[in-house]
Amino acid sequence: MYTELVEYHLLKTLVQAEPKALSFLASQGCTVIARRKSNQTERIVPVRTLLINNPTFYRASGDYEYFLGEETAQIIRERFPYALPEKGGQLSEAHDKKLDENSLQQKQNFGPEYGLLLELSAEDRVEIVNQQVADLSRLSKKNSPQELGQAIVNASVQTMLANKATIEQALRMSNAEAKRYTAALAEATEQMVGHTQVLLETDFYKTELIAEIVKKSNGLVVQHMTRVFITGFAFMLYYNQQLQHTSIANSIRTSFAQRYRDYYKRLLPHLSDDELTMERVFLHGIRSLDFSEIRTFAMGFLLHDVGKAEDIEYHEGEAGYDRETIVRHVKIGYKAVMEKTAYPHEAALITGYHHEYYGNPAGYGYFREFLAGYKQMNPKAQIDYLMSYEMEPLIDYEVLAYFPAKMLEVVDVFDSLTDPNRLYKKALTAEQAIDVMHNQFVEDNTKLDPILLDFFERFLIERGTL
Repeated sequence: MYTELVEYHLLKTLVQAEPKALSFLASQGCTVIARRKSNQTERIVPVRTLLINNPTFYRASGDYEYFLGEETAQIIRERFPYALPEKGGQLSEAHDKKLDENSLQQKQNFGPEYGLLLELSAEDRVEIVNQQVADLSRLSKKNSPQELGQAIVNASVQTMLANKATIEQALRMSNAEAKRYTAALAEATEQMVGHTQVLLETDFYKTELIAEIVKKSNGLVVQHMTRVFITGFAFMLYYNQQLQHTSIANSIRTSFAQRYRDYYKRLLPHLSDDELTMERVFLHGIRSLDFSEIRTFAMGFLLHDVGKAEDIEYHEGEAGYDRETIVRHVKIGYKAVMEKTAYPHEAALITGYHHEYYGNPAGYGYFREFLAGYKQMNPKAQIDYLMSYEMEPLIDYEVLAYFPAKMLEVVDVFDSLTDPNRLYKKALTAEQAIDVMHNQFVEDNTKLDPILLDFFERFLIERGTL
């Protein structure tokens, strides 16, 4: 019955020509023909159901391919006349041009799925995240590392894109309306983060495994955000395990004067050697994180680059890189999460403060501007501590940095140095990246936190990356 139609109406080809067609079909209650490759059996399935279960189902990488029947094809012709030929006809030049345009767009920062999610309702995006939560909840340590990694990457990508699309639309609303609009998604995202934590605590994490799976995702920023979220989350859990079950805090304290004090002296030069102790680096002392902090910080990790744009080059030194534009996008992300979402304010601080570099000119963010204004009004004020686990001391200018943002900063720099998508600079190996981070971000200037960088290096060693 559908032999002739299949030739012209493969769903994947339609989406390549016009990505908006998929969400349009879902909104109209349309169906597609799902043909099983193994035995050629067919069934009719609603597009909305398929899209919510898997936003990339149309790629047909499994046992099914998806086609449009003639009735559905006619609906598409009326809405997107260039996207499909008339029955028995040829595709037009307009179709070819549109296909070329979309091929270029799909190579940009967020991939074609982002356009599809923008067309969906907020409720549908929440349902997509809930479906990812359901998928994660069915997994356990009995699953293979490949299965666990693939599921976490899929959930991270879809949750991240759903949040970006929702926040982009929330920017057009009043703050109160936007917070209501994003509340259900924030709740679903917290559930996704919780299930991800359970799986990451099985210690299956390997940097190379996650990087290999992430490479299959579309969108350069999506790949970076996914790697940083998963690696940052695993690193945070490792840090916590070390603080709770080993004597590492005592080891750091014992070696502090010899190994670390000089680096911190640059940041707190007014303190004497006797005054500059571990308790000056970590306000109230180094400690592990509680359950609530882990979830909140991980949500900040997930959203950390939500302000980035679709068509901007984010690798420093490469064509199209514009520092002023990038700084502006970091601020947009911070204000969006802080003012327009139902997420905790701690998540917004991570989004806006993970490029601060302890105030070094190479860094950027809102905090240095706030701090400069505070010092102008209080010229005799001095900061005696470096970072806090709570946000209140940062807001009150008691410290120079926020602990989870400094933790994410380390992971973010590592991923940027090892990112395989760099066009004009060869990606570094993990060993080379750690050397650069020690030499250029600690030895030359104290941008990254030396203690957290050492923690991260130990994490990579124990996970087999170094």
